[in-house]
Amino acid sequence: MFPNSFWGNSKPKGYEHCLYMPTSNGFFIVASSYTQCLSSMQFIPDNSKKTHAQNVDADKRIKNLNRNSQVSRTSLKDDVLAMYSGDVLCDVEVRSATEIFTAHQFILSARSPLFRAMFSREKTRKFVDLENLDAETVQRMLLFLYSDILENLNWQSACRLYFAADRYQIPSLKHECSSFLKQNLLPSNGCDILILADRHKDHELKITAQKYIETNKKEVSKTDQWQKLKINCPQLAIEILRLIRQK
Repeated sequence: MFPNSFWGNSKPKGYEHCLYMPTSNGFFIVASSYTQCLSSMQFIPDNSKKTHAQNVDADKRIKNLNRNSQVSRTSLKDDVLAMYSGDVLCDVEVRSATEIFTAHQFILSARSPLFRAMFSREKTRKFVDLENLDAETVQRMLLFLYSDILENLNWQSACRLYFAADRYQIPSLKHECSSFLKQNLLPSNGCDILILADRHKDHELKITAQKYIETNKKEVSKTDQWQKLKINCPQLAIEILRLIRQK
């Protein structure tokens, strides 16, 4: 109810000079010269009290529903991660070269089209062999699949996770690892990142590595990695030299 207003079936005495609007429930006064009196008066017809109470109850239910929905959204990731950490209702084994981890087919399928196709094709499959990955990399990969968390990432672990993400089609993880590698380019690892990008056909990462090597050519040319690049990947070395000559 607005201040200085009331509901009524007829204009009360003393309010003949009010500006009002007729409604199905009576008159709604929107302005009056008797503002001091109106501020302390409300006239509500009997047949509108029930409707008003119902509207208030409905508003409360909507607010409670919205509040509950917000709680569910903010806690869903934590709940899912807790099920993984607590080995609750896990239905698939993920086997690394040295360790076995338990997980949920639904989560793996939701995060990787390769896993989704694997489980869709083999309905009764209860394990996934990732023997080309070490246990630490598999553990980090699973944590990311459940939570989007990358803990204590360093250059070596980022390269291993990058390989895993590309091999098992986890684009979000590959993007995170690629961003980390770009931000941590050094003369001592620029050539290695260039090789990694070329092997995995990552054009964006490759361009970034090439530009870094070209910009820091004096420092890079003094490293063992540059000498190895010329011997083992001569085509990549030639591409770098062409970029330098173009400048």
